[in-house]
This record gives sequence, structure tokens and C-alpha cells, in this order.
Amino acid sequence: NGLKFKICMSQFQLSRGFCEKVLLPGGEDLSGIVRMENISCISGSGMSGKYKADIFDGRERLTTTLSTQIVPLIVNNSLKNNTIFRIDKSMISTHQGKGVVVLLKGAVLGEGDVLPMNSPPPTSALGGLNGPPAYGTINSFNSNNLPPQQQPQAAYGQYPPQQLYPPQQQYSTQQQYPTPQQQFMNAPTASPYSTSGGLYNNPPPYQATNVYNTNPTNIYNSGQPARQESNYLNPPSGRPVTRNDYMDAGKITPISAINPYSQKWTIKARITSKSDIKKWSNAKGEGTVFSIDLLDAENTEIRGTFFKEACEKFFPMLEQGKVYTFSGGQLKLVQNKQFNNLKNQYEIMFSVQSEIRAVIDDSNIKPQTYSFVKINALNDCDVNSTVDLVAVVRDSSEVVEINSKTGNKALQKRDVTLIDDTLTEVRLTLWGEKAVQLKDLTGRVIALKGVKVGDYGGRNLGMLNSSSLVINPNLPEALALFNWQSQYVNTGYPAIETLSTSGTGAGSADLIEKRKWVSAIRDESMGMGEKPDYITIKASVNYIKHDTDGFYIACPTPGCNKKVTDLMNGGYRCEKCNKEFDSCLRRYILSIQMADFTGNSWFSVFNDAGEKMLGCTAQHLYELKSGGNDEAYEKVFADALFKTHVVKVRVKQETVNDEMRVKSTVMTMNDVDILSECKQMLNAIEKYAVKAGK
Repeated sequence: NGLKFKICMSQFQLSRGFCEKVLLPGGEDLSGIVRMENISCISGSGMSGKYKADIFDGRERLTTTLSTQIVPLIVNNSLKNNTIFRIDKSMISTHQGKGVVVLLKGAVLGEGDVLPMNSPPPTSALGGLNGPPAYGTINSFNSNNLPPQQQPQAAYGQYPPQQLYPPQQQYSTQQQYPTPQQQFMNAPTASPYSTSGGLYNNPPPYQATNVYNTNPTNIYNSGQPARQESNYLNPPSGRPVTRNDYMDAGKITPISAINPYSQKWTIKARITSKSDIKKWSNAKGEGTVFSIDLLDAENTEIRGTFFKEACEKFFPMLEQGKVYTFSGGQLKLVQNKQFNNLKNQYEIMFSVQSEIRAVIDDSNIKPQTYSFVKINALNDCDVNSTVDLVAVVRDSSEVVEINSKTGNKALQKRDVTLIDDTLTEVRLTLWGEKAVQLKDLTGRVIALKGVKVGDYGGRNLGMLNSSSLVINPNLPEALALFNWQSQYVNTGYPAIETLSTSGTGAGSADLIEKRKWVSAIRDESMGMGEKPDYITIKASVNYIKHDTDGFYIACPTPGCNKKVTDLMNGGYRCEKCNKEFDSCLRRYILSIQMADFTGNSWFSVFNDAGEKMLGCTAQHLYELKSGGNDEAYEKVFADALFKTHVVKVRVKQETVNDEMRVKSTVMTMNDVDILSECKQMLNAIEKYAVKAGK
């Protein structure tokens, strides 16, 4: 009798009356067993889609919206029509004046087919709410084999919800993590650095930044504890908002449950990253902006952004690593994932009317979440994607100042070389305040989150405004890496593979075994794909085309370098800078032919590589020619022929005059360093010997 779902041998009870009770006050925390029906996508698709479904409790049906935390179960086909589903938590959201039930947490128990629905409901002694329960069966476990305390009981309302199902199921949207204490106990023990000479000069001992501490070390490792959180944050109305250390947990909304239709929500989260203030200007005006990354107890992340007045108000009040409650923000879809690397389709726009309260630290909220990749896997990562990394700082350069692309702003920059236990190194570039403050990093273990993968001169990494960096983090991966690198303190690292073609470390040039012959450009069909190919070759210059000027007239503004228009009145105009100048600069743009024993090929050479090859500036060459000193002019080109260089080349197919052709552009050009070549050859022989087992 009754409704039965043919799944396996054991029976399970649907929670009759659940659809009615979940709409009542306090229904958000009800747990019940239902059948999912009519699952459909309202908008979008895949992980970014918005889904709805009908739930059937054995007596009534209710249309619900599914939170982003449940969407992965639909995408991987675990949750589908006729699935038996356990709802653990829900909420009521208001949309266009109507209440909508949003399912927040749950787990798939099984799936089945309905037998004739005109069968009368069974009469069981274990009756549910307002009548006996409906029956179902599941395939996730056999209830007859469970201990008494885990036997399936009556529907919601009869017994505590946790006794309605066994403690572990095949599918679940809830993830279990070890406690910080368990992670620390299971991590390898860090051994101190040797201070008797070695690779580094008295490198510091490993003093872990306890990322689980309620009073963590400052993110820039200043050695001082982060300042104490304020007791008050003042809203725009002037009404003081006291620190809310004991907010009712029932009033907190998970980040996964909020969406653009949600109203009057309050989230509790830790600030895992805080950007610097940036100035912006466009056709609509100008102002300032900063952003924060938030993480809640369910390990869901979302970005919060503050513009103009909100930026001025909240920037000095918010501190990275601390826990706050947030309400009164507006959710919007992320328009450009290039600037938001979090796994959330929404971001929050806060205003001066938003309420943000400092609360006591919550140990249930992690200090950060990472998805670490190894350095040797960066070649498989998409350019402009973001990654998390834990590595040892092998070398660090001094801070240098460069001009921005617009030429009207000076930027601070520091390059550091990172290495991990794959014996692969890569260059990381720090910018702005982080470049200035993050010094003395050599020998430290650092954890990076959300750094950008670049491909200029091979693979490299760059810190974004939203990226975070922790020095000597108290993580198992960091402690293991520290122990690994300690064995090389006195002996130095063995043969290292370098992904970046320029950097600060001694091994920053490409390895010999990674180089290509000139003929490989044609034989391997380089440059034919969607992305350019980057190679290193060692070849000799055998021809430099200079029957026409090998330079162009450029804007004299530092950092611009754009071609200017000769006004024929002694002046020059730069369209980019929108200015006129009395003079201009000459910059190289050359076509050369280079060759090795396998063949020759044409290459384009621009200013920096041209100066390296010819030994003088384009302006000097122009003055020789315009002054009628043809002999000296020709000698410059003759002296540059038949010299061998190690060059980094970008190869890409381009359309020129409606014709497709492969263009090879020289990115860097260096003289052959005989000592470095010999060392690299010895390292290559050592690596081959290891592979051969000798």
C-alpha cells in the first residue's frame, strides 16, 4: 500500500507535512525527506545557472529555488527528477512581493519510480505530521543493518532530525574538514635553517604564521600582531553600531543562499583579502574603489566592492583576517571573471547605508581556502587565469620604479623567484605597496592565492590587487616544503627547470634542453594555434635589412613609445597623449635573418633587442645618416653580422595585406654566456643520467 519508490530493499519515509511546515516561522532549520520533481534551469547554464524544482513530501508539492551550493549535484547528475533528497536547511526569500523557498543544504539519498498514486496512504503506528508517513526505499544503505539509534524513524516532528538518516551518505553538499589542531598535528615538523654558511646568509628559522590564530601575524610579516579590532563601526546615520559578539546564529544567512532577489540578509564572514584603494575615471566620472574577499563558515566565498563614499568610510574600518557581519549590500552578477577569480557568480556592492559590524573571532570560519598547484603545472594553466601556490622564495630583487602604460603614473615593482619540490622555478612580480613592504623574502615559504598567470617571456606570475600573500603559513604543505628545501641549504639546488625567460635568479635563462632549432619554427608548425608559441633559440645574425629606415618616429613621453605624426612644420603629434611636441624619438623596427646549422628564418626586432644587437640607439643611427656619415652608418650594421645570440622568440600566425603568414618576433636578445652554457650542459647531462638510472 501507499507510495513506494523502487530503489533497493530497504524502506524510507517521506516527511509528510514538510511542505506546509517549512513555510511557517522557524521552518528554515527543519529537516525532511522529499522527492525532487520538475528540476529545470531558470537562467544561465551549468554551474552558473539558476535552478528551481518541486519537492513532494508524500502529500503536497512545493516549488523551490536551489542555492548555488546544491547546483553542483545537478550538474554532475547526482540530483535529478525522482531523486529522494534530504533537506537540511532552507530559507524564505522575497521576490516581487512573494515568498520563495530556497533550499540551502541537503544530500541525495537515492532515486526511484512512483507506483500507482491512487493507493491510499498506509496506516502506520509511526504516523507523521497530520497523518501517516509515505514510504520510500533507498539504495544508499540497508536500514536493517543499522544500529538502533540509526534506524529510520518517523517523518519530521517525531524524532530529532539527525536520526532520520545515517551519518554518511554517498552525495552531500556539506564538506567535512579537519580541525586546525588536526591539520597542525598531522603536518610535518619543520626543522630550523642551518646558520653555518650555505646557500643563504643566516636565513631565518621557520616561524609559522598561525592562520588559525584569532590574532594572526600581519599579512606583510612585520613581526607585529595585527591591530586589535575596533569595538564600534559607525553607520552613516551617526548611530553607533556596537560590536555584536553574540549575534543569534539563526539570523545569519549563508553566502550560498543570497542572490539578487534576497532581501534583509545578514552574512557573517572573515575578510581573507583586502585590496588597496584605486582611483578610476571614465565617461561617467571619477572616484575611488577597493574590494574585499569574504569567506563564511560553509567555505563559500564572495567579493565585496566599495565605491566612492563607501570606500572612504569603510576602508579604514575593515581589517584583513578579522570576522564581521555584513548587511545592506546589493548583489550583482560578476561581469568579468578576469577581475574576480572567486568561485561565485555574484559579488556584493556595498554603500554608505550598509551595516558592517565587528564580531568575535569564529573558529568555524577558516582564515583562507587554497587550491594549490605545483609550479611545473603552470604551463598547463590558461593565460590570465588565477592560481594558488605555495613555494620557497629563492631570490628577490630590489624595488624598481617604472612608468605605467599611460605614462602618467610611477609604479613600484619587485621580482622574486619561486621554487618548489618539483625543482621548477618561476618569476613572481609584486606591485605597489606590496612590492615596497614585502622585503627580505629570500628563504621564506609563502602561500599565494589568486595570482595571475602570464606568458610574456615564458610563464610568469603577477600579484593582482585582490591577490593575497602569507609568509610562513601554518599549513601542512608549507611545512613539508620547508623541510624539503632545508636539505639544499649548504649544497644548493640540483638542476632546475625555469619557466620564466627573464627574472632575478641565477638560473633564469632557459635550459639548453628546452631550446629549439631555427628549423623547428617550420617543421613543428609553430604559431598555427590560437595562442602564440614561445621558444628559445641560439643562432647567428647573417643579414639585417636596412635599405629603408630601420626605425620609426616615436612619442618622447616616457612610457608611451607610440608612433607620432610629422606635422611638416617642425612639430609632431601623438594621438595617444593628445599632445604636440617640438621633437620626437627614433625607435628600432628591424627585419633580420638568423640562422643555425638547420636553416634560417626571418625575425622582427624592436627597440630593446635592436639596441642590444647593434650596440647603439636608433637616435644615434639616425644622426649618422642625416649627417651624411654613410661609412659609419654602414659599419654599425656590418659589425653586428655573424654574431651569435640566445634569443627568446614569439611565434604567431598573423594576417598581413590579406595574406596569412607566420611572424617571429624577438622578445629578448642576449650574448652567449660561455660559463652559463657550460653549467647548463653539465646540469643537463646530470638530469639525463638520473633518468637513465646511472
